[in-house]
Amino acid sequence: MLGCVGVLLDRGLTAAAVGWALGQGLSLVLGLIVLATGRSGKHHPRMSSEPAATAVRYLQHDLETPRALYLLEPQIRELLATWPTMPTTLIAERIGWNKSMRTLLDLVTELRLLYSNQPENTSQVRYLAGEIAQCGLWFPPVDISVGFGQTRPARQLPVLIMISGYSRWLMATLIPSRHAKDLFAGLWELLTTLGAVPRVITWDNDPAVCRRESGRLILSNECTEFFDALGARLLIGRSADPQTRGLIERTQAYMEHSFLLGRTFTSPEDFNAQLRAWLYSSNTQQRKPPKLSPAELINVDKQAMLRLPPVPPPIGWHLSLEVGSHPFLRFDSNDYSLHPAAVGRRVELIADLHQVKVLCDGNLAALHNRSWARAQTIRNPVHGAVTRTPPK
Repeated sequence: MLGCVGVLLDRGLTAAAVGWALGQGLSLVLGLIVLATGRSGKHHPRMSSEPAATAVRYLQHDLETPRALYLLEPQIRELLATWPTMPTTLIAERIGWNKSMRTLLDLVTELRLLYSNQPENTSQVRYLAGEIAQCGLWFPPVDISVGFGQTRPARQLPVLIMISGYSRWLMATLIPSRHAKDLFAGLWELLTTLGAVPRVITWDNDPAVCRRESGRLILSNECTEFFDALGARLLIGRSADPQTRGLIERTQAYMEHSFLLGRTFTSPEDFNAQLRAWLYSSNTQQRKPPKLSPAELINVDKQAMLRLPPVPPPIGWHLSLEVGSHPFLRFDSNDYSLHPAAVGRRVELIADLHQVKVLCDGNLAALHNRSWARAQTIRNPVHGAVTRTPPK
């Protein structure tokens, strides 16, 4: 603009004014060219093709998510692209995440929604009433307080899930370990609450259920005894198989972002109490198809199932142990106090998910609530006056 004025100034003030106007016009034209180029993106470096909402989320991650997790997001996306319902605890193992599971859960839940809109394979599978129920373990990525100032992580406290194929009736309970004795005690608890037995129950390759040797599938002793007593058939499935695993894997993902988020738990009992309330609400919601809720379909489902066996299957812990010189008995890493009369004698320990009972010659020597903590001394006030500290 000043150049135009300088060139024309020698011809007089009028010519200089014309030069000033000409410079203003050139500046306007140049501004329009820059604006048009900016909108077309020609002067920008190559940008991601992700939508603006995702870009905003990236900015939020820069502020809220630890940088280490932000850098692992491409790996998480790759895992979810191949298996949208992959459990968060398994994702943590695959990416080597050993920090806050709550932080990882928030990110995985958000990303999972981007991949869970794919057509559901299980919609192509049709189940008859009473025919099949899928079972599996879910490891909720939270730490749960178990008393004595201790918490237990997800890998140690599984949730046993069972969902009916026909009615989609969902049942679940937190159990104290992955051991077969606790696993089948939990399953029996779910079946007795249901009041019937599905004709086929599917499971995956859990060590408590089965193992493979030389290509052969071998059921555990606890599993064989349990299903012999039920009269139901066990079907072992593989990951992502819609016939045997589709429902249970989608249910695990559903529970992560529907039940778990925003909740805190003060104890295993509190976890199961909140879970029961949520299950009641979930089972009354309509499913599509057939636009009926599990609560509306479960009675038809149960009528076609097998009846509960007249004699309960062998479940829980049954151990014959000898008491040492101190009136304590160790079970599941904890020392439980006994009546002093049991010292030096052989006793029978019977434990389930909730209680630990000890019999001596048929007489009750101890009855305790089962502790889910580790390496603790559990005392009964009745034994307190005569019980000494157990040996270490």
